[in-house]
Amino acid sequence: MTAGSADARLEVPATRPVRAARTALVSAGILGVVADLTLRTAGDGLGWTLWVVALAGTALHVGRRRGIPVSTEPIAWLAVAVTCAAAFAWRDAEALRLANVLGTLVAVSMFGMAASGLPAASVLVARLRDVVATGIYAARDVVAGAILLVARDVDLPALPAFRGGRSWTAVRALLLTLPVALVFVVLLSRADPVFASLFNLQAIDVERLLEHGVVIGAFAWWSAGWMRGALLGTSRRPAPPERLPVRLGLAEVTSLFGAVIALFSVFIALQLRWLFGGADVVLATTGLTVAEYARRGFFELVGVSTLTLGLMLWLDTVTKRQTGGQQTLFRVLSIGMIVLVGIMLWSAHLRLTLYEEAYGFTHLRLYPHVFMFWLAALFGFFLLSLFRLRRNIFALGTVICVIGYLATLNLINPDYTIMQQNIARYQQSRSLDIGYLRYVSADAISALLPFYQQVEDRELRYGLGQWLVGQQQTLDAQRADAAFLSAHVGRDTAWAMLDAARADLPEYDPAYVLPYTYEFEPLR
Repeated sequence: MTAGSADARLEVPATRPVRAARTALVSAGILGVVADLTLRTAGDGLGWTLWVVALAGTALHVGRRRGIPVSTEPIAWLAVAVTCAAAFAWRDAEALRLANVLGTLVAVSMFGMAASGLPAASVLVARLRDVVATGIYAARDVVAGAILLVARDVDLPALPAFRGGRSWTAVRALLLTLPVALVFVVLLSRADPVFASLFNLQAIDVERLLEHGVVIGAFAWWSAGWMRGALLGTSRRPAPPERLPVRLGLAEVTSLFGAVIALFSVFIALQLRWLFGGADVVLATTGLTVAEYARRGFFELVGVSTLTLGLMLWLDTVTKRQTGGQQTLFRVLSIGMIVLVGIMLWSAHLRLTLYEEAYGFTHLRLYPHVFMFWLAALFGFFLLSLFRLRRNIFALGTVICVIGYLATLNLINPDYTIMQQNIARYQQSRSLDIGYLRYVSADAISALLPFYQQVEDRELRYGLGQWLVGQQQTLDAQRADAAFLSAHVGRDTAWAMLDAARADLPEYDPAYVLPYTYEFEPLR
């Protein structure tokens, strides 16, 4: 090939995929800078929301450059991601904030499947294994995709910088010269103060520069890899196999179903004694009160229900059913199992309700309680999948239940609900564990402040007042350094309530420590 023909080949305009790859690379760099501006100093407030909005807008822009038509499902997933990110700046409970971040990541992963059509064309037709594979592919792309984007997709040899273009030659010369000159200037300035006075260099905060570089580089890297996998169509995303390698006959499956159903039936028969017999039966058979009995076994029952769902899903996939009679038998056994699990879930619900009434509400009780209802809904989707009312409906149901669980937690506001319920118990002549205040966030203030203003017990009022005034000082300090990006609906609302009630709060006592186990009884 002659030099002229080589030059002609290099002059061919970049194809659409290459242009989209270059757009993705530049956009990833911009997202890195945006992350530095919004997350480095204000990552626990509105900054995360704004960065996710920027990510969503960038994804739509790169998708248009790639020629991907804008359809409803990808936009819906971006909307879910932005909603989860907005909830991060709405609720202050630590576990819920983490769940909202995970919800955002799940939504952007699902956007990748909807935009690329791989490993399934849509969540509406995806199998559960496709949804799981989508998350694995997204994680792989985030980690390694940026390297492949630069090495393969952007076609670096075709860029003017690699062909000796004048403008790019000047840029390269500047980038090469400046660091070398700066190093020598710094060293020579330290060697001679007269030389240093010629340049009057400001002190360079190397630690701050490194911090900026790490944030920009990390988010640019992650963004570039994610966009490559989701939008460019150059990332391998093979669909999982249609059938699992293990195949079981109906005889083995019937034996397994029969054993499990028998165990569940015996267990439920024993449960019915205390469900209908009440405290007397429990005390006579176990020596425990109803509350103490309810305290045991709830998490085990939820675990059994979750494992049973996984077992049934696996059996539904690997069981050979070649005739209508075999299909009917499998469905009957599955329905019987679902009925028994439903009874156990109801028993678990009653146990936890009694447990909460006796000992109060905590995160470890509220979160599983909500999870249990969505687990029951997931069993409903499995029941629909047994009759093939819609192809792969269980995967869609799983996604719906995950989103529903997260939405429910955000709507009920866990810390507010926990304290509201515990206050209601106290007002019904039950005890109040003031030590649990160390585990709740500013979201609880809207429930605690009105209670503090009307409580009569002096010691309890003092403890509540110290916690509230401590929260006030923390929020005051946050607002003193606050910028727009630090805005947080939950914390800002709590601060406004405390600010209006400053006159009612006690002097802050730095020596006061919340008790760990002391429970206040209501005044008689």
